Amino acid sequence: MNDETNNHIFQTKSIYQPNFVLLISNLILLAMQPYILSIGNPFWVLGILTCLLLAGVWINKWGKKKIIIKFIIVILNVVCTFLYFYFDTKSFKVVYIVSILLLMLSTLLVQFLSVLKTKKADSSIVFSSINFYLISGYTGACFAWLIEILSPGSFIINNPVHSHQLFDFVYFSFVTMATLGYGDIIPSNESGKTLAVFISLFGQLYITIFLSIIISKFIKQQEE
Repeated sequence: MNDETNNHIFQTKSIYQPNFVLLISNLILLAMQPYILSIGNPFWVLGILTCLLLAGVWINKWGKKKIIIKFIIVILNVVCTFLYFYFDTKSFKVVYIVSILLLMLSTLLVQFLSVLKTKKADSSIVFSSINFYLISGYTGACFAWLIEILSPGSFIINNPVHSHQLFDFVYFSFVTMATLGYGDIIPSNESGKTLAVFISLFGQLYITIFLSIIISKFIKQQEE
């Protein structure tokens, strides 16, 4: 494979790909969360995260038959967001987090299918893989948040906790996925410990599965 072919794999047009835009948005949100939360209003983070997930759901072309599923997901999330923002009670908070989880799982499915369906080892498959990892981290955070709301005290957090606890669990999720285990956020019951096991297991499986997929596509493309 010559240099011209290698340059074609990561062509300049990749910056216009929806997956690339979603990746940059995810990275900006991840980096800006502490500054946004310092304002004292967590709703901005939740609102931006919702918009990113909606964009992620629409990236992949599912066909006309499944367009109704997209609309149902979008409408459900918008309604639940409205209820949570204006009626900040435990029940509405649970419903909102569940709707966000449905949206995240849909986005993960979109990114996973994008990786599987991509025949060439180009920039698109790289962007999709990173998006899948980042959104998985947010998914783990929302599961931890949901567990804490349903069973307060499920996590022991050795630092000042924000009232919404979102950023603490985002931190916990990514640290657990990387199997770093700093110990400043500790699950204290069976549900929290089970979640921690699944998150850490996913972090290991992601490296083996996604890297093997990308490498196999690259080898196949090189042979062709």
